[in-house]
Amino acid sequence: MAPGRGSGRGWRGQTASELRRWADEHRALWTHLRHTGVTVHVAVITRTVAAQNRYSRLFATWLNAPSAQPLTPEEREALAAADAALDVALADGDPAPCAPWGGFNACRRLVIDLRKRAERAAGGVPIDSYSTDHAPGLSRQS
Repeated sequence: MAPGRGSGRGWRGQTASELRRWADEHRALWTHLRHTGVTVHVAVITRTVAAQNRYSRLFATWLNAPSAQPLTPEEREALAAADAALDVALADGDPAPCAPWGGFNACRRLVIDLRKRAERAAGGVPIDSYSTDHAPGLSRQS
C-alpha cells in the first residue's frame, strides 16, 4: 500500500514510521534493481502544493542520507568469525582466538566497524532520484 492511499489524510495523517515502513517494504526490490544496474526513481503525486513540498523535502533527505555499501559475503563471514572469536576470548579470558585478526583489540575494532557499516547500509533508502507533482483535481479516496 502506498503512503496515504485510502486514508484520505495525505501527508499530515501519515507518520514518519509509516513512510519508513513503505520504504522498507520496497527496499529489497530497490536494492536488487540497483545491483542489476537499474536506476530507482520514486514518483509522488499529491493533491496540494504544500504536500508536494513536504514530500520533496522528505525524499531529498533520503537521497542525501549517508549510506554505505552492504557487506560482501566475505565481510559477513569475517564479521561472524571475528564476533565468535571475541565471544570465546571474553568467555575464556584468553585473547588467543583473536590472533588471526591481529589480537583482541584489532578483532574488536573490526567487529565494531563492520557492524556500523552494516547498520548504515541497512538504514539508507536505496533510491537514485525522485520527482513530485501535484494534481489539484485528484479526488479524495474513500
